[in-house]
Amino acid sequence: MAVEEESQERRYRWDTHANTFTKMEIPPWANSRGVLIRPWRSQQRLINEFLTLDFISSNTTIPVPKPLRLEFLDGHLSLTTELIDGVIFDDLPPHLQSTSYLDEYVRTEVLPQLRALRSNSLGTTNGLVIPPRRVFDPNPKDWQSRTSAVDEYTLIHGDLAQHNFMCDRDTGEVKAIIDWEYAGFYPDYFEACYWHHPYYEKEDDPAEVEKLRNFLDQCLCTDSEQKCLLPTDSQVASLPTDPSAPALL
Repeated sequence: MAVEEESQERRYRWDTHANTFTKMEIPPWANSRGVLIRPWRSQQRLINEFLTLDFISSNTTIPVPKPLRLEFLDGHLSLTTELIDGVIFDDLPPHLQSTSYLDEYVRTEVLPQLRALRSNSLGTTNGLVIPPRRVFDPNPKDWQSRTSAVDEYTLIHGDLAQHNFMCDRDTGEVKAIIDWEYAGFYPDYFEACYWHHPYYEKEDDPAEVEKLRNFLDQCLCTDSEQKCLLPTDSQVASLPTDPSAPALL
């Protein structure tokens, strides 16, 4: 059985028969004023998540969905992972929604392992800068990577919100952390403590956001140095995939 949903940025497919979850980019769409809207770095974010899931599973014990394949379907990039049997923290029954448990889990199991992964290159594992949404929305810029003499950047998830923790429906224990589109190597203060509150209570500090943008503004692309090109079919095909992954329906 397969179920599909669509948001302003993605189309989602849950296939319980194949035990897969697929997220796909959607075509550009026109807003009420007729302006064509294309989600910022939509393809690059899917590629980043695919590579990050593989990196996390190879270098930590943080539970994440197994990445299965990255491919173009009808001209649009899609990412398929294993389907996690569980519910997001937000949808747990009240008696299992323990924010103290979630906070302890993040602080003892997640953050120490992420902060142990360091790099001297700013941005994603494949060299792009895709910061957390609070930084680029609504005014993204063509930030580019930079390197330093020491490994001063630490891996962040970029959106450690309650709805990105898949939990056991009977015990409330975390089974996987999902949605790694904004992951990359940044100063550790780029990771906001979103797991403390439900999504509808999430509120960003404008001064803090400006601080992060000012940090990234030190490395902007120029027109002649544009490194933010869309991936080609051959580039996507060259990424590692699992040959045993089930076929998409």
